[in-house]
Parts: sequence; structure tokens; C-alpha cells
Amino acid sequence: MKTVHLSIIAILAISVTGSGMAYTETTNNDNNVDIQNIEVEPHAIKVGDAFTVNATLVNNSPDPVVFQHGVCEGPFSVTFDNHVAVNQNQIMCPAMAMLEKIEPGGKTIFTSPGSALTYQAVAPGTANATATFWYFIRNQTDPNSPSIVNTISKSFLFTISNTNTATKVPNETVSSPFQFNLKLNETFSQEPFFKIKLLNVTSDSRCPMNVVCIWQGQVTVSVGITQNNQALGNFSLSSTRGQDQVMFGKYVLRLVDVSPYPSDKKILPSDYVTTFEISSTEVLSPLKQFKSGIAPSNIQCKTDFELIFKAEDGSPACVTPTNAEKLISRGWAKGQKDDGTVVTLGEGQREGPLLVQKIFPDSIQGLEFREYPVATNVGMPITLHIGDTVSNGCTVDLTLVKIGNSTATFLEKENLTRLCPICLSENTTIDTPEGNLNVTELKTGMQVWTQDNLGHKQAGTILKVGRTLVLPTHEMVHLVLDDGRELFASPGHPTTDGRLLGDLKAGDILDGAKIKAVGLVPYNGNYTYDILPSGSTGFYFADGILLKSTLK
Repeated sequence: MKTVHLSIIAILAISVTGSGMAYTETTNNDNNVDIQNIEVEPHAIKVGDAFTVNATLVNNSPDPVVFQHGVCEGPFSVTFDNHVAVNQNQIMCPAMAMLEKIEPGGKTIFTSPGSALTYQAVAPGTANATATFWYFIRNQTDPNSPSIVNTISKSFLFTISNTNTATKVPNETVSSPFQFNLKLNETFSQEPFFKIKLLNVTSDSRCPMNVVCIWQGQVTVSVGITQNNQALGNFSLSSTRGQDQVMFGKYVLRLVDVSPYPSDKKILPSDYVTTFEISSTEVLSPLKQFKSGIAPSNIQCKTDFELIFKAEDGSPACVTPTNAEKLISRGWAKGQKDDGTVVTLGEGQREGPLLVQKIFPDSIQGLEFREYPVATNVGMPITLHIGDTVSNGCTVDLTLVKIGNSTATFLEKENLTRLCPICLSENTTIDTPEGNLNVTELKTGMQVWTQDNLGHKQAGTILKVGRTLVLPTHEMVHLVLDDGRELFASPGHPTTDGRLLGDLKAGDILDGAKIKAVGLVPYNGNYTYDILPSGSTGFYFADGILLKSTLK
């Protein structure tokens, strides 16, 4: 998920300490402050729409609750998955803070973001989001007691429809699995498909903390489930394995946790917070699971199928165990488990992200070369002891396992669940003697235009093509030159003079022209692409702009 980092935390800390007020910090919400009625505005959101989030904060504590935030910031932050982009607005904001207070028993509706940010829908489907409030409480009966800085968060879902859809079309698919919290009489809704309401915590016989019991006990809750606007009835779920889940339609609802845990303090029904997990019994294709935001290592396959990753681009696939064994043995695929390869290096030798410079009896010194999130040709000094690991930032890990008289032995592992795309957009065209061709159409052996060390344009042969699966959160650099040329590429892609696209600014010179505009934008493609032409430079023309290959 993309996290919106607002400066409310910093402002809050400065204000509280600057006033001479002592405070303590906690992330537990034991102060009877609750978030309710989270909704998006407008209710029907299409791809491309900007929207806001409304949330009601209820103060059931005996003390006032105070919020402090900047003039241009919202009173709460929101994190989103890959369905939403959070854009910074170029505005001038006065350096002053705003205070808002909720008295005991009161409630207030807040809206985010402020004028400094814009929430924009970028992909259709069901979006997962979490709203977080920061607040502090001052004890009114004892002014000398420290104020308590606290946070409270709550997750919610909403639906984004396609731009060519006239009305809001909810998505019935739940990213599997998805967790949510409910308090007494609260409802989790994925309308019109289902609604889940916490009716009661019917019993709690769990063994209290610091007490020795012959049985650990269990907690049982009652939920009401409605599907397709029809009440299915009330269901009991308990913390005992085998009694902790219920299936309805194509969904499985599981009780994950009930807090607080019993102690010597009495628990009121309103104190309980339950955590549920809902998942779909339908298994989406591996690529659809990946694009929905599920981590590669958590992708699920149908029964009797095994997850592998294609060696050429790291994309996931589900195959039978027999085929998985064949593909892995031929080097065409990688399994989830990688036992690693033993690599021995001497001084001056390099393997992947590590150049060994000095070998000592108990350590080695060298240079670390990262490929992600920002690729660099400049190594960073590093010292490794036995058991230490160095990484290229994504797929390759080297762990030091042994030091000899003049050599160091490493275990090299490749993790294809961590991707490092530093290549071109799937819509990029490459300049060839046959005209401009889409990068996805190019194959080894084809001709492209390149440039030699003297700057002469000449034809070259494609020696290698690369395709890398990208995470749903991947962003591209979008740059526009003052002569009209335009490019979308990953931030780590190199220019011909060794700079990275992600480091360029408006006004910089690229391929003989001034950059008019540059910024990061969401990428909705599945892969990034690159080629390596023959010749001494590895240069080629992408959308008319001379770049350097990442494959050289």
C-alpha cells in the first residue's frame, strides 16, 4: 500500500514539547476513542476521479481529545493500495498549526486530504484503505500528569469503476486474504455482495494473563451475515481451531483475534475489538493475484498445482509438480525455495552486488552495488563478517559463510519474489532501420539504431531482450523535453552519460534538449522492457531519446 506521510506528527511533537507540556506516546487505543462511518465522496468513483474521505471520530473518554495539523493538511492520514495515487499539490502553505478539540461524549466529522494532497483513483476494482488519526489527551483532573499522544486506525473498502462505466460497478472479488476489525454492533460491508455485523461476544473463558490454568479456554463471538441483500442468519465463531471459521457462498470468514486479552481488569462488551479475515474460495490466476496487490510469495495455486517463477522475467505461474520439476531442472523456472549456490571470491573479484577488496581473518571489506530502488554504478563501502548478507536491493543475496587464507566463500540466493524493474514502459517505441517498433515486438537478431563511441549513428543487432514483471505499486518517470520528445521509463534507467532518469530535474539537459517537465506517475503495465544492441556503447533510441541499456 502507498502511505501518505503528512507532517502532522512532526507538528504535533513540536507543539506539545514547545509549550512545556510533557507527553507520552502510545499506539494502543485504550482511551475509548473510535472511528466510525468512513466513506468516500463522491460515492461513485471512476478511474481518473479525485475524491475525499470522510470519517467520524467519537470521543467516549472522560477527557477532551485534541488534534493538531497544518493549514493545508487533513486531520487524518489515509493509506491506499495500488488502486489509488496520492499526488502532491504545488501550493504555498503558511507555517502554522490548527487545533481542533472534541469534548467528552462528542463526535466530529473530518475530511481528508487537505489542499496539499489529492487522492486520485487510478485502477478499477475494490480498493483497500486505512484511515489513521493522531491525537493527544490532557488529563483534566491532574494537570501535572503527562499528555498522551495516541493513534487509532481503521480499515475500509470502496469500489472504483472503469472510466467507460456509467454507474458504479462493485467488485465481488476480495483480495485474499483481507483482514478487518469490528467492535460491537459494527458492520463490515462489501455491498451488495455481503455484510458482516458483530452481534455479541457471547463468552470469554480464556485463561487470564499471569494465571496458571489447566485449559487455555476460548472466546466465542456471534456475527450476522447478509449476502446479496438476503440475511443468511447468525453464526458463532470461536478461537478454538476448527470452530474459528464459517463458509458462505464463495467466501470463508475466519476469527483471527479478540482483544483485549483477559486480565485482572474487567472487560466491558464495548471494549472488545475483533479481527476477522475473509478470503475467496475462488483462486484467481497468478498474474491477476499479483496485480491485485498480493505479494508474489503469497500467491495461491489451485489444489495439486505448484507455484513457480519464470526465469526470464520473474512472473508467477501455477503448474503441476511434474512440470515444475522439469522447468526448474532445465533452468526455465525457479521454485519458491532456493537452496543457493556456493560462490568463492578472491580480492579484486566481483559477484553480483559485491566487489571484494580486502580479506581479513574475521571479515572482508568491499563495495556494494545496488540495482533497486535506484541503480548505481558507484559502490558503497561495506564490511562483512560471517553470517552477514549483501544484496542488490531485490533479487540477489550474498551471505558470507567462510573465510580462508585468500578467499571468501558466499552462499548466493536468488529471490524472484523481490523484483527490480529499471526498464522501459510497454508503450515505448524503439528506432530501427525498419521504422519505429514497439519494444514488446523486438527479438534477438533484429536490427536497431545505436551509436558508437564517436557519436555516429549506426545499425546494430539486438543481442539480448529483457522483460521484468513489475509490482502493482511501480511508478514510472514521465519526462517531456522542450523539443516535444516524451518518455516513460523506470527511475533507475540510465542515461548515456551515467545519470539515472529518477535523478533528473526540470531544466537538466538530456540528449541535447532541455527537460521541460519531469515527475513520477503510476504504471499500469505488467512488465518493463529493455534491449541490448551490439556495439561498444549499448545505446539505443527510445521514443527518439538516446538511452543506455540496463543489460550491458
